[in-house]
Amino acid sequence: MTHLAEIIRKQKGEETVLSLRRHWVTFFPTVGLFLVLGFFPVAAYILIINEFAFMQDVFWYPVAVLSASMYYLFLLVFFFGQFIDYHLDMWIVTSERIVDVNQKALFSRIVTELHLDFIQDVTSESHGFFAHVFNYGEVNVHSSGPLQRIEFRNVPAPHNVRNILIQLIADDKRRHVAFNSTSSQAQFPGSSI
Repeated sequence: MTHLAEIIRKQKGEETVLSLRRHWVTFFPTVGLFLVLGFFPVAAYILIINEFAFMQDVFWYPVAVLSASMYYLFLLVFFFGQFIDYHLDMWIVTSERIVDVNQKALFSRIVTELHLDFIQDVTSESHGFFAHVFNYGEVNVHSSGPLQRIEFRNVPAPHNVRNILIQLIADDKRRHVAFNSTSSQAQFPGSSI
């Protein structure tokens, strides 16, 4: 398991404000699909054993058991891959930047970093009945830098996340203005800005 400290190296004075993953309810469709696909061999076995006598044969019964075992193995690998993708996708918001950890496949991960001073716009969206009932949605962060956009997908309380990001951006701008004014006064001691 990857630790947070291995993904991002915090700078001096930087604090983690939010660590977000997708809302747990968004994984239910995958669980439902897994359960439905897991029931197919059982249903096929019940239908075939009652209708066809060849399943009692010494050759066909082991072939059917081996085929069902392979099917369940592939199904478990599929489910495990989907769970890894769900669980390892995360967004980390610090007092200085946003880190987007995007797990693409079982052995593929993309880590993107966006400093708060490049952010131009933050929007939040929540669409659909379940999104409103369970309070999850998207938060889109638009940037002026080379990275144009970071999307927080299916995160809990998207409107609160947007408000926290807006407050962090305002705090970051105040820090930069204060730093620039003190550095310019140190550079030109007699001037007042």
